[in-house]
Order: sequence, then C-alpha cells, then structure tokens
Amino acid sequence: MVRGNVISVGGLILSAVLLATAFPPVGEAQAAWLALVPLVLVVRTLSPGRAFYWGWGCGTLFWMISLSWLWRLGFTGCPIVVALLAWGGLSLTLGLFRGAFAATTAWAFSVLEAGPREEGHASFYRTLPLVVIVPVLWVGFEYLRGIVGTGFPWNGLGISQYRNLPVLQLAEWGGVSLVSAVVVAVNTGIALMLVRVGGVYMGGRRVRFQIELMVVLLLLASVWTSGVRRVRALRAMGGEETRPLRVVAIQPNIAQLKKWPEEFAQEIYAALEERMDLVVALQAQIDLVVWPETAVPGYLPHDGEVDTFVRQLARETATPLLVGAMEVGGQYPVDEPKPWDWILHNSTFLYDAEGEIAELYRKQHLVPFGEYLPMDTRWRWVRRVEPLGFSCQAGTTGTVFRVDTPNGETIPFSSLICFEDVFARVARKMVRNGARLLVNQTNDGWFDGSAAHVQHMSHCVFRCVENRVPAVRAANTGVTCFIDRTGQIDETSRGILKRDEWDRIDYRSETVAVPRDDMAPTFYTRFGDWPLAIPSAAMALLAGVMAWKTGRRRLR
Repeated sequence: MVRGNVISVGGLILSAVLLATAFPPVGEAQAAWLALVPLVLVVRTLSPGRAFYWGWGCGTLFWMISLSWLWRLGFTGCPIVVALLAWGGLSLTLGLFRGAFAATTAWAFSVLEAGPREEGHASFYRTLPLVVIVPVLWVGFEYLRGIVGTGFPWNGLGISQYRNLPVLQLAEWGGVSLVSAVVVAVNTGIALMLVRVGGVYMGGRRVRFQIELMVVLLLLASVWTSGVRRVRALRAMGGEETRPLRVVAIQPNIAQLKKWPEEFAQEIYAALEERMDLVVALQAQIDLVVWPETAVPGYLPHDGEVDTFVRQLARETATPLLVGAMEVGGQYPVDEPKPWDWILHNSTFLYDAEGEIAELYRKQHLVPFGEYLPMDTRWRWVRRVEPLGFSCQAGTTGTVFRVDTPNGETIPFSSLICFEDVFARVARKMVRNGARLLVNQTNDGWFDGSAAHVQHMSHCVFRCVENRVPAVRAANTGVTCFIDRTGQIDETSRGILKRDEWDRIDYRSETVAVPRDDMAPTFYTRFGDWPLAIPSAAMALLAGVMAWKTGRRRLR
C-alpha cells in the first residue's frame, strides 16, 4: 500500500512538472504530448473519490508552478501577503478542475474495463473509446474553468502548442479546445499502450498489435499533414485576399511603480516622445501607431495636460494614434480627490492625424479583484478597499475602429485591452462585428521580468488562427510583436521569447497583411464553442454526476 502510494505521488508530481514544462518560461511544447500519461495511469487504478483528491493535488502543483509569477505583484504595488494568498488560493481553486477530470476519468476506466478480459486486459474494442472519452472530459472541464465565475481560460493545454504551426491550425475549427483534445488523445493512446504492453511483458506473453496507439498516431499524422498544407495555402494567397497596413507598436518600458505617481509623469511623457521621434525617423508612410494599455499618466479625455500632449504628437507625426488610457466618465472631477467615487473605464482612444478623437473603446471583460471588486457598484464602501485604489466599470459594446491608408483602403480593427485576448469569445465577437485586425494593448508591468509576458502573448496567437486575422501587440513592458493569421510570430520577436530581453524593445514596425472585409468567416468564427467545447462540458458534468453516484454506492 505504501509503495503504491509512493508510486502514485511520483507519477502525479511527474505529470504536473512535465505539463508546467510545456509552458513558458521553459516552453518545451513536446512535453505536453507525454505529460498526462502518468496521471492517466495513476487514476486508472483508483476509485473516483480517491482519483479526485490525487488529481486535485496534481492540478494544484501544476498551477503553483505555472502561475508562480503572481507573487511578483508583491513588488509592483500589492502587499506581498495578498500576492502570496492570491497565488496559493487561485492554484487550489483551479486544481479542483483537474481533480474533477481525474475522478471522471477513473469512473470511465472502471466502466469500460469491467467484464471479460483477454490476457488479463479488457479487449481493445472496450478501451479504444477512451481515446475519445478522456479528451472530451478534459476539454469539458477546461471549458468550464474558462466560464465559471468570470472565467480563467489561462494556459489551456492546447496553448502550449502556440509555436507548433501545423497543430495550431486546428484552432480554425475548434479553438484551443480542439488542440487540447488532440494532445490528450495522444497521451491517452500512449497510456493505454503502456498498460497493455506492461501487462503482457510481466505475464511473459507476446506483445500484440497496439491499435490504440496506432489510432492516435494516424490522428497526429493527419493533423500535421493538413496543418502544413493549410499554412502553405494561406501564405500562397499573399496579397490576393489582403491589403497592407503599416503599423508601429510602441513599448515605453515604464516600471509599474512609476505609472501613477505625479513625480514620474514627465518621465513617461519623455519616453513616449522619444519613441515617437524614432517613428518619424523611419521616413516611411505609417498608417497607425499603437500605444499600450494606460500608456499615459492621468485621465482622458478631460485631463487637459494629457489630452493636449496626445493631440500634439498626433498632429506632429500626422499619424493616427491608438492610445490606451484611464477614462473618467462625465465631467473631470477636479474638486473630488477620491477616485473611488469616480466613474472610471479602462479605455483606448483613436486620435486621428489631426489630433481629434475619432472613436473610443471601453474594456468589457475586467479583471476581478484587480480592476473591480464584486458588488462594488451596489455598495459604495467596497470601492474603498479595491487593491488599485479605484474601481472600473465595464464597457458594454465592442468598437470597430477604422483607419484610412494612402491607397484609399479603410481598415477595420478592434482593440483587446490587457487580458481580453485570453478570452476567445471576446475576440470572436469583434471579428463577427467586422474587425479584420486585432490589437492587443496591454500593461504586463505588474509581472515584469516573469514568464507572464510570454504566457500572455501565447493566447493572442490562438485568437489569430481561430478567426484568420492578424494581431498587433503593444505592451508597456513585455512582448510587443506582430502575429499573422497563421499564428506565426514576427521573426524579430521570436528570437527573444526564451531570453529576458523584453525591456530592450522600444518599438516594433511591420507591414501587416489585413484580410479584406468580405473574407469568409472561419468555422470557429461562425459557431464558436458550440460544436465541441460546450457539448464536452455537458458530458463532463454528466460524467461527474455518475462518478459521484458511484462513489456514494461504494460507501454504503
């Protein structure tokens, strides 16, 4: 019994570590194709109840490693105790979904492996369905994690493949969920092969044809081949279905602790002016300049000093500016020093070449316990304990900005502020509304110098493939880059993903190939998560009920 527990603990630790290795900062995507094998092998031998607790522990360990950058909040304005509690509490909470997956997987094995056996094992026609069932359970709980409460779809299993272009192309059909399903299917096939081969060798019998492994290898070969063909086809189309847009993304590299104190305002203005001078020095026609989230000190549009500064730069460069800033609704409260009484939005403003505000967008998906606290609109006193010192209100509509190019084209695009690009449904809605370019304006300075920079960027890659539109990322600190509609990150940015050189970026300049307005929507843009993730969630919940009932019967 003790030896069995030691082996189980070792297997679950190995699973958690391998899975964490597949994501940045290590970023060895190949590890994901083996990471779940130990977990599946362990829970296969457990009751659903015991599997839940083992899976919960495995999931908690994975999230503790993967989200270790959360503790850096303690050095960027958040009390260190609160940062550590957030890190541990969030890891424990997210681990529950891994526990639910483990419990339902154990239940599925117990049902399908029951009955007559061949050479000590269930026949392949009873275990082969597990190659489909286990991925469905994983996808179901992964989807639920992304919608329960406000949702936290961060680091879905498929996200680990953000640099694996052929496999990544599956997102056009089923989003991150479909990529996750293929990875889990391969893990399950390998686990079933090890179960059968291990049992045969221990019994001294001949190893037979491993149909479960053959099925997943054929699946992987098919995915790889079709992905390579799809990437080649999209690149071969070239300018036939796109129009060029010359974009410059600015990265000011302002430390988070300098973002709001008034004594650092001039330093921020100087950093922005210096980078805009570099834009002018390019001596090329620039169609759009993008600044990151909350790029300027103060508030727009009523803060006269900030507004005048932006307008002047737009006029001097004769270039439209997309500016991230905090917005005060109504009149600027000059006589009211308490920001928790203001109506605030995390917004982005498009200033045209004449320095006038053409359009604005207010962030719709706010970060709980960061940008707002639950019930803060109902009880005024709640706003006073908000960690940032103020509370934002969410926007209600997705804005499609438009910018004109010298050749007479009008390019529609939308902004995703901060972590909005992590939520596939937000980007999908923007594209359905007419956007043909996504712009992610973010301030990752809260986690400066950590793996959060690349982890965040990796989600934006999927938004491009899901909807077949390119993206521009402008970060205050972090990864400022361009991503095309195949999910390919621009070559310059690819070279720094594994090195801590983000603070050396001042700006990125690229000619973006933007699809035409009449482009055909992808399958995912049209149907979203309805064909795969939502039915999988329903089946996962049903399996959870069945596993719970099985556990109760065994306790009687």
